[in-house]
Parts: sequence; C-alpha cells; structure tokens
Amino acid sequence: MTKTIYYDISELFYLSSGEKEYYGIAKVVFEGARWLAHSQYDAKFVVFSQPHGAFFEIMPLFDENQPGGVDFPIPNAGKIKFTRRTYHQRSAFLRHATPLFALIDKVQRRIWAKSGVPFEPLDVRGGAFVSCARPKLLVPIIEHLRDKECSIHILWHDLIPLYDYTKGKDAAFRSNFYFDSCVLFEASDQLIANSHATAADIEKFWGLGELPKVGALTVAQLAHALSPSSGAPKVTPPDGPYFLMVGTTLGRKNLNVVLDAMRLLATRGARIAPLVLAGQRRKRTAKKLAEAEYQAIAASVIEISNPPQRDLTHLYENATAVILPSFLEGWGLPAAEGLWSGVPAICAETDVLREVCGDAGIYFDPNAPEALAAILERLIEDPAYLAERKAAVAARRAELRTWDDFGHDLFKALDPFLDIAG
Repeated sequence: MTKTIYYDISELFYLSSGEKEYYGIAKVVFEGARWLAHSQYDAKFVVFSQPHGAFFEIMPLFDENQPGGVDFPIPNAGKIKFTRRTYHQRSAFLRHATPLFALIDKVQRRIWAKSGVPFEPLDVRGGAFVSCARPKLLVPIIEHLRDKECSIHILWHDLIPLYDYTKGKDAAFRSNFYFDSCVLFEASDQLIANSHATAADIEKFWGLGELPKVGALTVAQLAHALSPSSGAPKVTPPDGPYFLMVGTTLGRKNLNVVLDAMRLLATRGARIAPLVLAGQRRKRTAKKLAEAEYQAIAASVIEISNPPQRDLTHLYENATAVILPSFLEGWGLPAAEGLWSGVPAICAETDVLREVCGDAGIYFDPNAPEALAAILERLIEDPAYLAERKAAVAARRAELRTWDDFGHDLFKALDPFLDIAG
C-alpha cells in the first residue's frame, strides 16, 4: 500500500493570473504537475484556498492531440489574492490586522461562490504533500497540515536572500524569507534541491546552525528544455547579431555589468550588437539608460515585454548568445534554455552556472565589465570563435535535461516515503 501524493499547484492559483504559459517558479510547478499527471503514482492535484482554510482538488484535462499535453482548469486563478499573514517581527501589526484579514476572506469567498465552482474541500490526511511553490505561499499551508499526519516534501529553489537578509531597502522581505524558511525546514520531512549548488547552500546554512536541519535532502535538477509552443512567432528579432537576456534586472541579476561592458565598447569605438531584454519592463532600467554615461548605448538596448513562449523561443534560436551575469542563481533557466536552443551562454563564474552549462558555457567574473566586453566583442568579430562555441554547445546536447527528467527525479526521491506497511 502506498500513500497518495497531494501535489500542490497553489502557485498557479494565486500568482499565474489564469495564464496558460508559465515562467520561473510557476513553470517548475506546472512541469512537475504535467509529469505526475501522466505517471503511475497515486496522485491528486490540489490548491490551498487561504480564505477557506482548505484544499480543493483540481482534475487534470488531457490533450489527446498533444503527447504529454495536460491542462489544470484552476477556478478563479489569479482572482483570489494571497495576503501575507505572517510578519515574523511585526506581531503588534498582526493583532490589529486580524479583523481586516477576516473581511478580506469574506469578500474572497464570495468571489469564489459567484464562479459556481462545485469543488468540495479535500482532506489530505495521511498522504504525502509535495510542493514546488515559493516559501511565502507555503507557510499558511504548513500550518494547516500540522495535525494531518501528512509527510511534507518541498522543492527548494534557492537561499539567495539569506546572504543579505538584514540590510538595505528589502530588509523586511529578507527577514520574512529567513523566518519562512525556518518554519518550512522545521516542518518538512524532505527537502529536494533544484540543483547540487542549492543543496550545497542548504548544507552550508545547516553547518552554520542558521537553519533547522531536515532529515532528508535530495536533488532534482531543473531542465534545459524549452516548453513546446504553438503558432508562428510575432516578434521580429534585430537584423544581424544580438545578445539576449531573459528576466534580467539591475542588482542581483546584474544587468549593470552588461550595460557597463557595452559602454566600454562604445568608449573605444568598437562595434556594439543590440541587447534584447525579454521580460517585465523595469522603471529602474529605463532610469539607468537615461543617465548621461549610458546615452551612447541606450538605442542599442531593446526591451520586449513578457513575450509568449513562441516568441521567446524565436529570440533564443536567433541570438548570437544568451547572457546570464547573475551573482546568485538557484538554477539559471535562461542559460539552460539558451543551450537547448543551440546558442552559447555567457555566464557569471558561479558554481550553479557551471553545473548548468559545463564546458558549453563562456564564463567571466561578474564584477569585471572589461572581461565581459572582450567576450562580446570576440563573439561578434571572430566568426571562427563563435563557430567553436556553438560546436561546444552542440556537443553537450545529449546531456541536456528535459522536464521529464526533472519530473522523474522529483517524484523518484519520494519513493522511500510512500510505502505504508500493510
């Protein structure tokens, strides 16, 4: 006899706004669900409704015309808003906010009721709860599970905020992330890291005594593969060579070093290839490019707001290279997807990007715009070097991971926890 797996898709319920194309953490959640829906495991798909304080089951819909295709029709996706109820250092605020939360829950239950969704609350008692969601969504769920005799298995994406969670303008976010992590680590039966680098980070913080130790830690590396898409792309890439960055911002994602590298090239009169920024438009980026020292390169930076998958795939496939200069990543999907598309990935010299790209990556010190400028210039001016780097990517193709690989590893890690003595 085996436990039922209750796979959490609350990330899609709260933060996807009903979209059917997912990115970042939502993409990981969806791909885990897709694999599980086609597996032989005894599994149910659930969302946790904060205003109801209960789980609801979501039945997958299979697409017979697309191998592996599945959809999860989530009621009120994006309409019921998540509200943080745990501010670990603001207990006085919470005491006064309780009536407000009660009112919010009442309003949101009415929104749910108007949809006519007939789903009944689901009892997950005695099962295995599995989630790939971000920590803030999981804290109220873990509280709900405390008396359910349900084993808890969480995919951990990164511990990036713990490197600086008490300083700067994001101190509240960092502090909440730290205390959320403590709650989740203490409650979990198993953590599943999304990379060996993330697992090493977890063990580092255990060794420092800064996080509760969890009995089991395994790894299910994420994928390189791009999700399939349909329809012709509507985006037109720049003519000629260009570099692509996906979801990159100033700060930890380190767009700064790329702009500085381009500025150095402009200063010495070198050829500058366009830089395409795909993702959410950021006011900080526009403000940075408006500064006098970046005027020479501002016209070479092209922003494409949140392109759908078919357009993003088209941008990847036609790029000269993808750039991922982040100081810290949990996995690094843009670099991974760049390799899958057959183009070189220019990466910050970090353990996780070495794990993702291996010998197919081109590495540089993320604090050294001069080093990056030399790489960009060589890829544009030296066709033999570009061909050599593309050949290195092609040579690694057989080693690149699919989302099926990720799904298999994620749930295979649960096997020791699923058997129930008959």
